Amino acid sequence: MKGHRPRSKLAAVPPACVAAILLQSHAVLAAAPAAPAAAEEPEGITFNSTAGTYSVHRTPKRTLEAVLKSLAGWQHQVLADGSTADYSAEDGILAMECSACGLTRPSAVDIAKIDLDTAVAYEAGTWHIGMRSKDGAEDFFGVLRGEIGPQPHDPSLVSSDRRTALMVLADLYDLAYLTQNPAAATPPSASAAKGTSAPAAAVAPSTPAVKPTAAPSAPASLAALAASGDVEGIQARHKGKSFPPDVAHALETAYGVRARSEMLEGNVDAALQTLSAARQSFGKSVPLRDREAHYVVIGDAYDRLRLAVKLDVAEQRGYLQQIRSLESDDANAIEQMLMRTLSNRIADQSAAGRKVIVEDLVSAGRDLFPAWADQLTRGKPGALSTAGVEIGAINPSSYK
Repeated sequence: MKGHRPRSKLAAVPPACVAAILLQSHAVLAAAPAAPAAAEEPEGITFNSTAGTYSVHRTPKRTLEAVLKSLAGWQHQVLADGSTADYSAEDGILAMECSACGLTRPSAVDIAKIDLDTAVAYEAGTWHIGMRSKDGAEDFFGVLRGEIGPQPHDPSLVSSDRRTALMVLADLYDLAYLTQNPAAATPPSASAAKGTSAPAAAVAPSTPAVKPTAAPSAPASLAALAASGDVEGIQARHKGKSFPPDVAHALETAYGVRARSEMLEGNVDAALQTLSAARQSFGKSVPLRDREAHYVVIGDAYDRLRLAVKLDVAEQRGYLQQIRSLESDDANAIEQMLMRTLSNRIADQSAAGRKVIVEDLVSAGRDLFPAWADQLTRGKPGALSTAGVEIGAINPSSYK
């Protein structure tokens, strides 16, 4: 079709399941407490409106003991559908097991290896927690309570679910931070706060406290650069035509991380361009080859939403089923991205005064994305690329 990215051969055959995210785990939330006011939410929580995710950046002010005590308070959760999820943090492993969340194996990650910048919470009917290791080799996926089924839901439950999810995100972030930074696990002021005498050397009046001079920041490790998708930073480490094995592995990982980030942000074409560039250097890479093939399928679904005047719901539902199989760990986030794409398309058509098109697209969107039906009319006009042509069997002029 003119102006449309060629459809992948993969879209025509049964999709092969790639490894689901996650690894082992035990324990999530018992009955969530009543939601505190927004002002009482954990500090350092930020919302990414583009990705629809919450993240946290802060230096914990509590001890590791306090974090583990808080974790014990939400360890077991009875979800809205009656299933359960259980988290554990034992022997240095953060893990989760759920009774009916569809994972092919338990979810787990080495706490000492968690990349703090990847810790996120997001709502997709139920709430989810996600993070990955610094080397990109381990993913953690956690399920939390969220209201499901026809709306409207009880506002107090919705608020409580959100509050609990953000508390869980903060607890797991602090757990990883304090595990990786032992010196911060017991703040110097902790003993004073409890009324315990400090060591004599610490209070000697003739010896004023001296703050140590901060050491210069060490260059980021290859693993850290790879986990952040810093392709250029890794390339700068080695100027030659060929890369040593450790550099090549880091660069291959960084390309995949960057493409994934671009995809989840809705920059589908940029993600495919990143993978195309990666394949020039790593043409035999199975992970990059598979990701590129999967992202082409997502790109097909994206184009049909980005350029639609009338959607083939059955075809689009087929794409969503493929995506759930091909990219099972990111399926919810990708579906949210596609829903936002459609909502922006609806906003464009609404701004152009095409009422019938808007009604058709909203109706199709409710069939495709029932969990986010209320967000379909909250898109932003002009947010989508104008490249390409409108897709649809009916002449758009007939809708004016």
